[in-house]
Amino acid sequence: MATTTLYTSYSQHANATITVTTNAELNAALAQLDTGGGGTILLDGNGGPYKISGSGIGDANNPILIKALDPANLPTVESIDLQNASHIAMTELHVDSSGSGSPAGHDILINGSNSIELVGNTMTSVADGYLSEAGTSTRGADLAFIRGSQDITFSNNYIADYCKGATFRDVNGFDFSNNEMVGIQFDGLHGVGWQNATITNNNMHDFYGSTQTLNHSDFIQVFSTNATLVTSNVTISGNILDSGDSAAYQGIFITSQTFGNSGPSGQYYQDIQIFDNLVHTGKWNGIVVGSTMGAEIYDNSVLLSANSYAQTGPTSSWIQGEPWIKTTNTPDAQVYDNIASKITVSNGDVSSQNYLISF
Repeated sequence: MATTTLYTSYSQHANATITVTTNAELNAALAQLDTGGGGTILLDGNGGPYKISGSGIGDANNPILIKALDPANLPTVESIDLQNASHIAMTELHVDSSGSGSPAGHDILINGSNSIELVGNTMTSVADGYLSEAGTSTRGADLAFIRGSQDITFSNNYIADYCKGATFRDVNGFDFSNNEMVGIQFDGLHGVGWQNATITNNNMHDFYGSTQTLNHSDFIQVFSTNATLVTSNVTISGNILDSGDSAAYQGIFITSQTFGNSGPSGQYYQDIQIFDNLVHTGKWNGIVVGSTMGAEIYDNSVLLSANSYAQTGPTSSWIQGEPWIKTTNTPDAQVYDNIASKITVSNGDVSSQNYLISF
């Protein structure tokens, strides 16, 4: 089970408490609390499975808390789909679509919403190994797709055995912190158009990985394709990104594919801080930042995982690279007090401010 929950507690959560055992009862409770001053819904773990869905539900005057009736008996939630929703917190749930047949798509979809909290949940799928065109491993569902939203909290969750992890697209204000993520086949956390984002104290480790013809593997990746917001004010700190003896992953990879084009996606990223992270992998790009103004990269340890390798395609040989720290098209980058085998920055050699080690 996930760690201690830390969702926002509103006084209106005490206005009404409704226990439900079926999905029909859950839908009725959501409709009641949406216009009745908010409240708390308790999901009976002996009932369900449940699907949390709604459009336009919840607001600051009608906040809704959804949690387990008994935290020792987590209720199964097959999917979460919120459109234009607000002030909804979900905790003590077991998110798992595998019982609905063959899982497909995302277990969690949030669009056009604000003040949504997923805190202290267990989230699992059916991935069971390295994904290859020539392999026999089962592909997991995708965890979450969050788009066009603001003030999203995704924290203190245990996440295991998904294909894709969490995708944030054009989100202003999100906190992705204190999550443990293991057994992922594609990327852990990625997306475009991140503003006022905090990614801190996550433990991403022992991902299954895949051939690079299926996915270019990253623990954390920010890119720019079709972004409507300029990525800005992003803090990535205190994370453990550890390939272990599993497939090698890029650590933190922040680049623009559209720099110089018209519109938000063609502009410099702004004010990115990356510090106090441990990257332990067997791919070259340990920490890479590109096309950014106001980048600070410091106090990170980027180390080689000796038994971690990557494979381009199903018949390719396995390869390994010593991970480095690098900036490109980032003229004012401050890069200091890091440990890595190689450090290059676009405004010159600052290796004297860092610690270079040989593997």
